[in-house]
Amino acid sequence: MLATGLQLPVGAFIVVCDVGAGAEVPVLRRDPAGFEVLSTLADPAAGGTAVDRALMK
Repeated sequence: MLATGLQLPVGAFIVVCDVGAGAEVPVLRRDPAGFEVLSTLADPAAGGTAVDRALMK
């Protein structure tokens, strides 16, 4: 993120959604050294296939 030029102040929170074959959603907090992972939701059944099935209904 910092490589993209996005500036997040120390103490800021961010949620990253990675949806591929499954879904993983970590909650991160910016600290002076980088990012700390506070929590992660990972569901292998909530990814692209599930979205495709929902759209086909």
